[in-house]
Amino acid sequence: MKKILVFLFLMFGFVQTASADIDGDKAMEMVENLTREGIEKIINSNASPTEKNKVFKQLFTENLDTDFIGKYVLGRYWRTASAKQQAEFINLYKEFNAQTWSKRFDEFKGKNFVFEGTSPASNPSQIFVNTKVPMKGGSPVIVKWRVYNHNGKLKIIDIIIENNQISYNSGNQHVLKLDENYYFENSFELYFNKNGNINSGNTLKLCDKHTCKSIVFNVGSGAFYVKE
Repeated sequence: MKKILVFLFLMFGFVQTASADIDGDKAMEMVENLTREGIEKIINSNASPTEKNKVFKQLFTENLDTDFIGKYVLGRYWRTASAKQQAEFINLYKEFNAQTWSKRFDEFKGKNFVFEGTSPASNPSQIFVNTKVPMKGGSPVIVKWRVYNHNGKLKIIDIIIENNQISYNSGNQHVLKLDENYYFENSFELYFNKNGNINSGNTLKLCDKHTCKSIVFNVGSGAFYVKE
């Protein structure tokens, strides 16, 4: 495994109002129900990609706070968008989110999530549910679920997969463990302010032995896209 340091410092935390301390057992039960009765069943089925996307959208609408996450993704532009634009964006984001995670979790087909308890978050109304997915012939993939309590209702606001993926986390520096077939050609620092904007645009190159893909970060918005 190659360990590559990529510094992604978020200068803000997830702030939620009208929240209370969270019950770790209930948070773990909620995530376990989502994985056992939802994610594992659909990825191990013979459903078409379209059907899987539809199920993931329903699962995530019920269990994730996609409205909050969508606002975070849009950053400062949320405040200047009209109500109609905001609604359209959230709906499109839900579709995109479902397709992205449907494809990502499909890599775990035939495997199961192993639960390893919880760990505290900096905000007492939030907690991390820790899981891993054993992978044949390699290290297990670590999957962390950030759960928060809003008015007595548990919702997921972040899913962090610590394997071949950059993690956006509040105030932490992470060592990314890549599969031996991949490596980062460069590294750099990104700073996010409280509005979700980055200090400068840049490009991160992720390569294997045959080709490289560029992850392009746009200055200001903090959004990124992948370029072949």
